[in-house]
Amino acid sequence: MNTKKKNSFYKVTILLVIIAGFTAFSMNLITVTPAIQQKNLNNPESSQYIPSEIRVAIYNEPNVTRPSYTAIGILTNNYSLIELALNGAGYQVSTITTEQIYNHELLTSNYDVFIMADNLPKVNITNQVKEFWLGGGGLLTFDSVAAYLCWSGILFPESEGSDGFSVYWNNQAQTSANISLRHPVTRGYDIGDTFTFGSSYSWSTFDWTALMGSSIASDLYRLANQPGDLNDVTVLGYDPSDRGGKLVHILTTDELDADNLLINAVAWLCPQPKGKILFDLSHSSRLGVDSWDDLTAYPGYYKTWRNSLVSRGFLFDKLYPSSTENFSSSRLNPYDMLIIVSPDLNYSSNDRTALTNWINNGGSLVVLGDNPFLSDFAITNARINYLLDSFDIRLNTTVGISGTQDLSSEEHPTTEGCSIVTAYSAGTVNISGDAFEIWGYSTNVIIAGQELGSGRLMVIGDMNWCAEGNIGTNDNEQFAINLANWLISWNADILIYTDDPFSANFYKSPLCRALNSLKINFYLTFSSSYFNYSLTNGSWELLIINLVNYGFANSILDNIKNFVDTGGYLLMSSYVVSSNPTHELWATLGFAYASNMPDNEPFYIWDDTHTIFNKPFDYDATLFQPFIFYSDDGDLLTVYDNATALAGYTASEAEGNATIILRNDKHTLYNGYIIDELSGDNDFNGFEDRLELWTNEILFMLDQAGLLPDGQPAAGIPGYELITMLSVFGIVTCFLIITKRKKN
Repeated sequence: MNTKKKNSFYKVTILLVIIAGFTAFSMNLITVTPAIQQKNLNNPESSQYIPSEIRVAIYNEPNVTRPSYTAIGILTNNYSLIELALNGAGYQVSTITTEQIYNHELLTSNYDVFIMADNLPKVNITNQVKEFWLGGGGLLTFDSVAAYLCWSGILFPESEGSDGFSVYWNNQAQTSANISLRHPVTRGYDIGDTFTFGSSYSWSTFDWTALMGSSIASDLYRLANQPGDLNDVTVLGYDPSDRGGKLVHILTTDELDADNLLINAVAWLCPQPKGKILFDLSHSSRLGVDSWDDLTAYPGYYKTWRNSLVSRGFLFDKLYPSSTENFSSSRLNPYDMLIIVSPDLNYSSNDRTALTNWINNGGSLVVLGDNPFLSDFAITNARINYLLDSFDIRLNTTVGISGTQDLSSEEHPTTEGCSIVTAYSAGTVNISGDAFEIWGYSTNVIIAGQELGSGRLMVIGDMNWCAEGNIGTNDNEQFAINLANWLISWNADILIYTDDPFSANFYKSPLCRALNSLKINFYLTFSSSYFNYSLTNGSWELLIINLVNYGFANSILDNIKNFVDTGGYLLMSSYVVSSNPTHELWATLGFAYASNMPDNEPFYIWDDTHTIFNKPFDYDATLFQPFIFYSDDGDLLTVYDNATALAGYTASEAEGNATIILRNDKHTLYNGYIIDELSGDNDFNGFEDRLELWTNEILFMLDQAGLLPDGQPAAGIPGYELITMLSVFGIVTCFLIITKRKKN
């Protein structure tokens, strides 16, 4: 066993990371044929607004005895310089003890990032720490914490139950490390640069070959390596595509003297959620989320549902029993959505009052009951009905349906992408007043909803439809995602459409990442028919359309024109003008079709003083260059007198060559070039160009539509600061070629 001598602790230099690769996948209208099917190592991953009040928890455990799950490493509890540096950056830094974590204080509603500075969690809190990460919280870990990451299965599911020593990682004596990749927190370094430690102790290094054989290989990033040996990874990044929050592991806390790297690392790890979700364990739900949910009769039933939500940008916490009131304003207010599953404990009148007030003030609730003929679900349904006394939906306590049922839907936003949802011996739901059916079986209502003005409610007569083993049936998982999108977006003024084919999912598209970084609530659609349904049946101030894959029928273009004609605001990026060049919408937006945009060509800024190029991001290049290649990049346009061209194909303004057009009344901003192609960093400021442009344009249109908080100008959002996250990037070395796309 290698040992480590650690007597002093020191300053901080953190090399951390992120790199976003594309997960290219085939859709009906696109076939991806990558020239190099690997991560684009020169592409920055994300730009973002970072809340200056980032909340950091640092593990404080004076007892540094190794826990029983590993025999490796000498632990320390010296975090003082980390705490000092982060406090100096204006972050909200707290220390948190083993006892506090055991009492469930490590929640995503309390903290954004959890730091373990070479101190391993005690056995009694290992699940609580993993729970924070699974819920979407960021982890920053050092040295010996590699043992916990492997044993818990956070880094390598295959390693769960083993500390991974000598399989995935080892201790190596070294005094320096080389930068392997350029990333957000290494902007002061070039690839190959060396940073040094104070002493030649044995520090944790990962075996890159072993890592590449794991099931999460595509989500791992080699950020730094031992000099002369690329296989010995000294700084490891992890950005999971299917569960949990981001993670960075650093080989040592010794001689870390560049505090800005630490500050930027924590900023990158900070989640920027679409919404916050709470799962009630305080009333002993019949089914639990994870295998360790021992407050439930049957633990481990909603892991996939939780992971699916977190991988789409939602945060997820569990509500544990309280010594006072389980439901209270202080416990519910941090969340947008609450999940209740057949409770085995009664609700109090205070629970009911607190929940009703929370919903009336904008909270949204989803309730899962069950068939009253089975077990004692008539009783659990009655408990739920007591809780919902103020609303118009009730679980039936006498009627249920045996067997498996393929449900059919009424037209509703939550059924987007769904043809069949399957239920299992479901109970039925009674509706009255303003409540409405969403899914049913024969004449029975199984799933119903209600819009309450300041919140939303959904009641489901089956607790098994989204449980392990069932959520993958038919369209159950898609509906489970849709209901969160609908419930959390009750007060959204913005309707978006995106069909981006390269992101891991639509919620991780560049458009959605930009909106989340601005903390803007929005309702997401991804199919043209459901976009049209929401457009014509909802009330919206701003439409944001990212039409890069499919096309829109004339009737949808007609409805967009009507929306604009009646005073609505529109931000759009599309390639489709050439598909229907004479449609009246284009003249309404202030232009006419001139010609197709040549493939894989840059376009130039014509008015570099305009807000969309300098607020909040100061774009310091004269052009935008594509790095993802589509068969049809967009269109060149001729501008009418009621609009202004801001960018175009030629270096200087020329008729018939415009690509970005702003109507003079500032109600519409149209991009004739697909913004999502701009994944590089032409201005070398460390941000993806497409995210700079999306963020600037969104903020500009929010300002025009009067949707900024407290009437703030488009220069920024109060309480936020822009953090430069990536260093200068060279020319992108890999590209994607997409075969000819059929257009509607």
